[in-house]
Amino acid sequence: MAEHGIERFDRDVRLFRIYEGTTQIQQMVIARNMVRQAAR
Repeated sequence: MAEHGIERFDRDVRLFRIYEGTTQIQQMVIARNMVRQAAR
């Protein structure tokens, strides 16, 4: 599998899934803080 690059692709896909989830969580945290500040 490694000689065809499939192994690397598989690792990269998993990394991007984790990164994407992290980005969504960061966006939610930022949005929540912005709403709290606007309510003050």
